Amino acid sequence: MTIKHVWKIDSIQSRIAFKVGYMLMGVIAGEFRKFSGRLLADESFQEPELRLSIEARSITTFQKERDDYLRGPGFLDTEGYSYIRYVSISYRRVSTGGLFEMTGLLTIRDITAPVTIVLSLVALIQDKSETVSAHYKVSGALLRSAFGLDINASGKEWFADEVTFWGDIRLRREKT
Repeated sequence: MTIKHVWKIDSIQSRIAFKVGYMLMGVIAGEFRKFSGRLLADESFQEPELRLSIEARSITTFQKERDDYLRGPGFLDTEGYSYIRYVSISYRRVSTGGLFEMTGLLTIRDITAPVTIVLSLVALIQDKSETVSAHYKVSGALLRSAFGLDINASGKEWFADEVTFWGDIRLRREKT
């Protein structure tokens, strides 16, 4: 029987960011500032199970009017749907160098759809106190329309349907 360890996301040292094309000539970038999660995995990270919870209200594009709209009922509706959730369903090693693909179910508002992310292991470190940490680069893309997020209905701005996202995720293995 393989022993699995719990790895918690260190949200202080992690980042989840995104960008979306704007009016065919620019990019709007932003990030989610509050999130938590855990990974259940063995020593070699085979068949890990990831659960991620993002506080929808923590979205920022660093422009108040746009952020208020994104949090409002016409888009994320953070009053009715406080969290964006991701739960992994499959995982495969892409290369021997620490590159992986993980597919999971992403739920935004009340719509759930599969989303694949690419994970690249940057470092696996054990410090003097024997705390083990893992650092991953994460990237992927999703279509807003798959989640019913139609920002163009507002008539205010034109955004592309594809949203790319990336992150630096640091995990700390809990001591058993």
